Amino acid sequence: FDLHVVLTGGEEAGAQGMRAWLRRHRKELDRETTVVVNVDEVGAGTVRWTSGEGALAARRSHRQLVELCEQIAEDDGADGRFAARPIKSRANSDAHPARGRRFPAVSIRCVGPLGHAPDHHQPTDTPARLDEHSLERAAGFCAELIERVDGQIGPELAPAQASSGERPAAARAWSRLSKWR
Repeated sequence: FDLHVVLTGGEEAGAQGMRAWLRRHRKELDRETTVVVNVDEVGAGTVRWTSGEGALAARRSHRQLVELCEQIAEDDGADGRFAARPIKSRANSDAHPARGRRFPAVSIRCVGPLGHAPDHHQPTDTPARLDEHSLERAAGFCAELIERVDGQIGPELAPAQASSGERPAAARAWSRLSKWR
């Protein structure tokens, strides 16, 4: 896998930063081997992954990525260090344009007890209000998700010699990745 850490900016303006980045790198990004994990608003609250998102044109998060998130939450069980659950978001994150371009994508965020990011768009939304435990939970959840993507999907994406008539391993893996619920 190649790893890109993209600090897009412009998310609040229709994800224009992510749209521009995807446009600029469209020839480099292979839909067979690219996975987008969007991390946004993780400074307070408990971990949530999006099962779908979008204000007007809602898009489902990628089925297999959602299943990996569900596995992590299930394995977390009684320990509850992540306290992660799914959420359907009516907002567009940077994962939304990635899904629109058919990349496997999911968003990871944190929400407070009322189901939204505490202090969002408020004068109180300052670095001093960041919750260290929320940041640790989100980072741990994302690290676990990346490990599972690498361990469960990655091996199938390794280059392989295809026998006559057999699709390459990457194409077979993408067939699994690209299926929607």
